[in-house]
Amino acid sequence: MIRFVQLSFLAIFLLVCFSGCKKMKPAVVAPIKPVEEEKPVVVVPPTKKNMLPVMFSSTGSTIEITYLENTGLIKEMKFSSGINYKFTYRDNVLLKLQMFSRAELVASADYLITNEQITRVSRIAHRGSVSTPKEKYYLEYNKDGRVLNLKTFAVNNTLFSEQDIVYHTDGNLLTSKFSKGGVTSNYNYKYDPKNGIFQFVSFCQLLRIEIDEPILNAGINNVTSITTDKVANENINYEYVYGADDYPSEVKIKQNDVLKTYKITYVAFK
Repeated sequence: MIRFVQLSFLAIFLLVCFSGCKKMKPAVVAPIKPVEEEKPVVVVPPTKKNMLPVMFSSTGSTIEITYLENTGLIKEMKFSSGINYKFTYRDNVLLKLQMFSRAELVASADYLITNEQITRVSRIAHRGSVSTPKEKYYLEYNKDGRVLNLKTFAVNNTLFSEQDIVYHTDGNLLTSKFSKGGVTSNYNYKYDPKNGIFQFVSFCQLLRIEIDEPILNAGINNVTSITTDKVANENINYEYVYGADDYPSEVKIKQNDVLKTYKITYVAFK
């Protein structure tokens, strides 16, 4: 009987322990799935096209430009007036400019290259087989490789003129001070935010020194005005009509009350 009672108590004890353990077993909790953050839509801007101007056409006149293959180096610039410019390069650096009038060589400029930069330019006049040295000018550059100072000397090596140039932080011209014969003229430049016509044309700033053509303006953007405090007829205003890719398809140039309009044609440049 005692043995039976002992076994009964033991059975009850084990049952209570088993029930207690079962109650203390933690409940199984389903894992919480992390909430995925909503990713913003990435807008990829269209690829910017690098364009080179190849034709300017106006009423009764045209300017045609050709380039060395796959470069922004001008090979030839033809004016319907009969003026023609040809360019020679060495290791993709401007070496010589030649000006022809109806196939006859009338002027040239030789470029001295020092450490891959043009440091001196010598002008020469041509008449038949006779070549006559003219002015020469020396160039200094800023840390970004842009022309900072230009000194022109006469044939007898006396200082003829000097130009100091200041640039905006975006790389466009801001001001220039031109001194000649004791008279100093200050020029101011304003630009729009669009793609410049000649922004991918190499040596455009130097070509503008030799080629007196107001369409030929270096700049990342397009110049809208050039003003001076001395000679009013040197003020130039530009107005643009834009086509695809924010490049001008048309430009109106007004100088000394004369307005000229050019239609512009481009080719893609890789």
